[in-house]
Amino acid sequence: MKNCTRFVLFISLLFGFSIGTAQTFVRELPDEKLINAITEQTFKAHDAVIILKEVSYKVEWDDKVFQGDHFFGFVTSESKILIVKILNERAISRYGSFSYSYTDYLGEYWPGLFTVAVRVRKPDGTVKIMPETEVKRINEGRDRDEFFKKVVFKIPDIEVNDVVQIEYTSTTPLSKLSSAIFSFSDRDYVLYSNLYITQTDKSKFNYFSFPISQIGQPNVTQISTETEAGKTYFWGVKNVVPIRYEPYSFPFMDQALITIITPQKTNLKKTETWEEIGTVFYDTYIDDLKLSSGSIEDLGFATKTNHQSWSLADSLFAAIKKFAYRGTRWETIPTEYLDNIVEDKKGDAGDFSGLFYKILRKWGYTVDFLLVRDQRQGNLELNAPSLAWFKRPVIRVHLDGKTKLYDFDAAVSETGELPWFLVNSQALDIREELSGIETLSQNQFPATETKETHLVTLSTDGSAKEKLAVRLTGSAAQSIRSDFATVPESELKSKFKSLPHSKNFSETDSVTINRFKLVPEVEWTISGRLNSQSEELNEFLIYRPYWNALSGLKNDLYAPVRYGHIRFESPFEYRYKATVTIPEGYALKEMPTASTFSGPAGSTGHITYSSFQGVIELEALLKMPSETIGNTDFGALIKFFDSMMTGVSRELVFSKVN
Repeated sequence: MKNCTRFVLFISLLFGFSIGTAQTFVRELPDEKLINAITEQTFKAHDAVIILKEVSYKVEWDDKVFQGDHFFGFVTSESKILIVKILNERAISRYGSFSYSYTDYLGEYWPGLFTVAVRVRKPDGTVKIMPETEVKRINEGRDRDEFFKKVVFKIPDIEVNDVVQIEYTSTTPLSKLSSAIFSFSDRDYVLYSNLYITQTDKSKFNYFSFPISQIGQPNVTQISTETEAGKTYFWGVKNVVPIRYEPYSFPFMDQALITIITPQKTNLKKTETWEEIGTVFYDTYIDDLKLSSGSIEDLGFATKTNHQSWSLADSLFAAIKKFAYRGTRWETIPTEYLDNIVEDKKGDAGDFSGLFYKILRKWGYTVDFLLVRDQRQGNLELNAPSLAWFKRPVIRVHLDGKTKLYDFDAAVSETGELPWFLVNSQALDIREELSGIETLSQNQFPATETKETHLVTLSTDGSAKEKLAVRLTGSAAQSIRSDFATVPESELKSKFKSLPHSKNFSETDSVTINRFKLVPEVEWTISGRLNSQSEELNEFLIYRPYWNALSGLKNDLYAPVRYGHIRFESPFEYRYKATVTIPEGYALKEMPTASTFSGPAGSTGHITYSSFQGVIELEALLKMPSETIGNTDFGALIKFFDSMMTGVSRELVFSKVN
């Protein structure tokens, strides 16, 4: 069960909604009494209050005939309603604009896949409806793939104390999956959080709520008298405390109040246990993958082999990793016709995994197709079997008594190292028989280290030049690779110059970057002139070293109050080395002494100094052996970081030599 701290409003907030079918807006705006009761004073430390968060999920059978083509199958539609009172400027930045990505494979054959309506109630009671012309629909993804669409809009003239209402519906025709996970929680305080689930009369599904003590059992009603109309299941939760966005926090879904639904049968086969779900998935999507021998040859490989080896599997993985990622979504289900992926040289993680799996099977490898729930999404509830937990697959290969995971996530290099978010994560092993949940091992994960090396040349006029080299491994490298996966080569240098590791340059002479998409490490060097970090004072020259990476981490974490626990991606080390040339005609006035520091959760650090052949060398090491730190230790952690940065930034004072 999930743990969640709750509190109850001390004022009575009641309002009514009318349910309409022909109206532009499904829900009416709340009355003036309720709106006026929500103030910045009443809800201190809150940016906004969500008056209503409502989700309506519907599964129905539909068919259409368009230009002689007949389309039929299950259609899922999800409608969301959000009514929010804005309390400060921070809320305006979050609710003033909107974007939603979706897949449109049928185009004009199945119109109306996304509809939206927006209006704003001003404090004087006037209501402004945003015109549809403000809604932009664009193609997104690499090469502006026509199937991947994004809806974006910015609400004009939104101000503090406005009430914003956004209603939208997203429809998925010919849906392959009808299971889903819904959250009653949000990033802001929610007064009323509702969920409606409507299925066809012949459909049966299971539902699971966590924690059940706070969500309760649904109310069930028959809202339509039409033939084969199904029942609607309703859950309503009041006064849901916010799950605030904080850097390095636990996944949202691990903290939220949630309800999961999953069908009892798919294609007349039961899907009520993990084994049943895995077997149906195998029969429906994996066993029927199609790939011609010509496509394998197009990739540069023989169609058959008499000898399996790790080098051959690695080479195939690297060849497929060079394909372009299509759109921005990871897909669980690989396309059935894998020849299209080879021909187009683009796809998603599901497509690439299916292609890799199919070729290895043709070559006689022992291969597992795994659906993963990685640590960025959070844990799954073992008592709620559902495919909705999973976003993408990985492939596991068995050879010579060893196993290796191959993940096509953008964070992984072409060498195929294990990403941090799969360490001890949960997976569903898809098999023809005996599918099941397991926890992945961590024996492939590389250590995480951020190392920066500064070579500083001081001039007698107080200016300073530097050559900075940065090397990242483990999760630090994977985060950079993931962030820059779709950045064109022509823009990489400017992106790297803006990273916290290298932001203290006033101007740069050169930037070099390794081919980090091919190898596990991310490395770059920057040379140029520094911002004012040295100064002349009488006959002295003063220089203060600067720890770029640690300063960036501390700035990311810092907040006046920390609400949730801290969870770094993995245990890590920060290494710092600065070699400072002593300007001609100067000498170091006093050698700083070594320092040792300690912080929460076993974190330690030390700083040492040495001098030789006209240079001063400073080295620092920070070790964070635990990725989890309680919010009560937040102040101690920031103090530990400050102590380390202050120690590194200690003044180096050079005096003129007579």
